[in-house]
Amino acid sequence: MARHKMKTPQEIAASQKFVRRKKLAETLASIGMILIAMTMLVTLVNLDNRAIIDICKYVFAVGALVFTGARSINVSPEGESIKLRRIRRMEFWSGVCFLVAAFFWFYNETKSVSADNLAVTVSLLRDTIVFTIAGAVIQVIASWFIYYREKKELAENIQNKICFANAIKSVTYFDKVGFY
Repeated sequence: MARHKMKTPQEIAASQKFVRRKKLAETLASIGMILIAMTMLVTLVNLDNRAIIDICKYVFAVGALVFTGARSINVSPEGESIKLRRIRRMEFWSGVCFLVAAFFWFYNETKSVSADNLAVTVSLLRDTIVFTIAGAVIQVIASWFIYYREKKELAENIQNKICFANAIKSVTYFDKVGFY
């Protein structure tokens, strides 16, 4: 029977702290993404209502800040591979795309003379929509990559443990038989 190493109280506390940090980061990212998605939906449905667009602009910026802040939190465990850490960094860059989209929403609005016309409103939001879609695509791709990379690394770890267990079995067999 293999003996498992008992975890010290410090290791248990560190593990719990990591789980809480990861849960907080994912919750904040979800809240930010919901704010971003809802404001874009409300804005695109109410293109003719200037007051709603003005409110949505600020809610979008808050959602982008919350999402980017959540993706700035390090959620990589201590022994995680460098490939997986790089993929996790992609999620941060999707947040940067959302921040750039919020910037263009404010910037293009200050640049315009009159936004009473529907065509002018759509042209004001063009850059915002483009960067929001870019951020969403990066987020989706990063999520897929993280899922498949974690799945692959788990399979490799299981395979390595099986190979190690078989090596131990063969060593104990040779010890019994007396080949050494």
